Amino acid sequence: MTLLLISILVAIIFGAWGFMALVGIASIVQGIRLQVQPKVQPKRKVYQSPMRMSPTVLPSTKKQQLIDILGVDKTERTLNYIKLFNPDKSELWCIESALADMEEERLHALVDAKIAKKPTVAREVRNQLLSLVNGEAETVDRLLANTRRLNPHKTEQWVWEKVIYDLERDRH
Repeated sequence: MTLLLISILVAIIFGAWGFMALVGIASIVQGIRLQVQPKVQPKRKVYQSPMRMSPTVLPSTKKQQLIDILGVDKTERTLNYIKLFNPDKSELWCIESALADMEEERLHALVDAKIAKKPTVAREVRNQLLSLVNGEAETVDRLLANTRRLNPHKTEQWVWEKVIYDLERDRH
């Protein structure tokens, strides 16, 4: 209100140019004041389904899962580390983030272990099977797939040798 009265007074005394100068200075001051004041964002309402547990119970159970996996000290260090880079996030978000990261790491470890354990079939065995079916790769794939389906617990080497054994048995 006072700024408006001063603006009118300056406009009357100094004319239009003085008024424009005062408005420019006022907008600069107002811009600086806006930059200094922190922006307050309204809190978002979180939808909570009736089937979900209350937020007061949920973080403690999830945190207990984390403690069961990592132990108390490592859990606290992990949550503090996540909170360091995400200061605006809730404790529940940090706990869920830690659990999701651990699940992702576990899946990567399983895949890596599976790749590492996957033995290759000896070249002689592959060549022998291909020669038995006259080099028809589609036939080899079909025979291998059927044998794998019937014997899912067996190794790849065993599956190839079983297909060779069955072909040789059926030919005699």
